[in-house]
Amino acid sequence: MDRPIYRQEGSTLIIQPYINHLQRVKIFCLIGILFLFLALFLWFRFSDFWQLPTSIGLCLSLLSLGYYFYNIQMKVVLDKGNSEIYQLIFNRYRINKISFSSGTIVSRSLNGRFFYAISPKSNAYGNASQISPFLTKESKRLQYEQEVLPLIEAFLKK
Repeated sequence: MDRPIYRQEGSTLIIQPYINHLQRVKIFCLIGILFLFLALFLWFRFSDFWQLPTSIGLCLSLLSLGYYFYNIQMKVVLDKGNSEIYQLIFNRYRINKISFSSGTIVSRSLNGRFFYAISPKSNAYGNASQISPFLTKESKRLQYEQEVLPLIEAFLKK
């Protein structure tokens, strides 16, 4: 993990599981913009063969921007003041609200990729807020379990 996926602001702990993907998204968006410039050049210069670079550029740019706004900007907020856990999307919309007393940390897998999530105790297999990136490598998982997970558990118990 290059960047810390959590930060503490007063009595609030904010977790961003996919913040480390930001560099890749910037690269894909830049490549998409370069393809759009190539399409513009081909259209002005030759008036032909501009459709393929345009479609490649739009696909790369729009998909990377969508991934940025939905996954990278997604935050799980553990608010001690209100004693609730919620997921913040687009820095505005709160979903999956859970109180501290009814929340538990569960381990899950999606398509063979392991991750941790916070879900209600009453329905541990229902809606959950992902609090870790996909931990496919053993070293990454051990680092997360030793550094980040104890911090979250201690924050929930206080």
